[in-house]
Amino acid sequence: MDHQTQHNMILEVTHTSGAEEWVCPTCGRHLIVEWWPKFKKVVMDAGDEYAIHNGSKGGVVLSTPESTQPQSQIVSDELKSLLEDALKDIDFGD
Repeated sequence: MDHQTQHNMILEVTHTSGAEEWVCPTCGRHLIVEWWPKFKKVVMDAGDEYAIHNGSKGGVVLSTPESTQPQSQIVSDELKSLLEDALKDIDFGD
């Protein structure tokens, strides 16, 4: 794994619902994470699937599990556009 690029994810927004938006300033990877009551992760933009993505918050470190092959595009461009439109209309209580 020493030969793979490592990117640091940054916590961009924590919504009052508890949902967190994480972004990678290097490649544009964008995740929405909910920790409680049940862990959920939505990949809005996969970014560089070959890079190892890390992030930390309050002593908790997030990292991508090791994989021998990158995943194909997780969310189609059409579905991504629909999700982004839907998220604009949701009141996260901010």
